[in-house]
Amino acid sequence: MPTTTSYSPSINIKRDRRKALSYIATPNSKDVGASIIDSIGTGQKSHVIVGAYGSGKSMFLWALGKTLAGKTPFFSIPEDLKKYHAVNLVGEFGSIREKFFEEFNADHDDDDSILDAVYNEYVHQVDEKNKQGLIIMIDEFGKFLEYAAKYNPEEEIYFLQVLSEMINDEDTDILLISTLHQNFDAYGYKLNKQQQNEWSKVQGRFHEITFNEPVEQLLFLASERLDHEEGNKSRGFKPLFNAIKRSRSFPLRDYMTEDIAHKLFPLDILAAGILTLALQRYGQNERSLFSFLESPDRLGLEKEKRSKYYSLRAC
Repeated sequence: MPTTTSYSPSINIKRDRRKALSYIATPNSKDVGASIIDSIGTGQKSHVIVGAYGSGKSMFLWALGKTLAGKTPFFSIPEDLKKYHAVNLVGEFGSIREKFFEEFNADHDDDDSILDAVYNEYVHQVDEKNKQGLIIMIDEFGKFLEYAAKYNPEEEIYFLQVLSEMINDEDTDILLISTLHQNFDAYGYKLNKQQQNEWSKVQGRFHEITFNEPVEQLLFLASERLDHEEGNKSRGFKPLFNAIKRSRSFPLRDYMTEDIAHKLFPLDILAAGILTLALQRYGQNERSLFSFLESPDRLGLEKEKRSKYYSLRAC
């Protein structure tokens, strides 16, 4: 069992399922979590979360799994919600049918046997382990879709169709939560017309959720992560903050507050705002931000802790 809580720039939801990691829920991630939790008991329980590389989708899955398993409440859940059992899968360039066949120990490699094995796992968790239901989480779902589009699309697409139909049944508490780097239909653009029609039918069975964090929320993440840092946060703070405020040079709409500026130490708030804006502009998101905050590199934040502030000049 883990004894420390830490941040990891690369999350594998299967490998890291028992680790204690640091997670900060943003307003955006809370909205996504609420949308998924609210789907329980409805006919739309197959979800696909779409967001750019490094935007925190894997970490979100990890945190949501911990919440619904009743281990760490990163997100708000109803008081009467029982614990869920999670099955974590990480995508690979291969058949999703075969992956489910192996993961759920199906008797035969056919759709009916695989679906029966999934359903039996759900019944086992509810009847024998007193769980409310089953969550199937698939990170890097796009790798399965890339394979499906290139090899045997009819069989793979049909399996995804019958799987989502079973999960969306209101009489079962099974959730399917997956992640993609681009929209579902982008993976099937090379299919012929008939195959694309079938692909669209499957897409329609998944509730698509956008996950890209607004740049202002990257600044929020930085402030929450740095808030524990030790240092003299009052020396010279007020004159510097007021000078930045008077200059109107802060590049973001929100978070130009003394509270956020205090939390960002040893970054000054102007340097922090420009850093987060630059990261998102060049396609780098949460992963790059936390890597910088944790970096032991010569020019990284760890090496600058003894400085009064890590400013634009230091950057």
